Amino acid sequence: MRSRIVVHAYADGAAPGLERVRALGLDSVLCPAKGTSEDVALLLSDELGARLIVAVGMRTTLVEFLDKGRPGMASAFLTRMRLSDKIVEPKA
Repeated sequence: MRSRIVVHAYADGAAPGLERVRALGLDSVLCPAKGTSEDVALLLSDELGARLIVAVGMRTTLVEFLDKGRPGMASAFLTRMRLSDKIVEPKA
């Protein structure tokens, strides 16, 4: 399997990480999707066959989702429901 750098693009076409990747002289693929960049990364990992995903620094508990009060938390919650026991934290 060939490695690729995937840059999340929002519904309005904005891709905040694209300039940084280009500045490093790297090729990338845009992935337009609703939701957060974390959601995109998790769903791509699942789609490509990951059996275990170690979530370092991600919001993982229901309390963390509710406390943030930010847009995108609904998609984060649904993504984690879909991936269920595939996601673990390093302390686990």
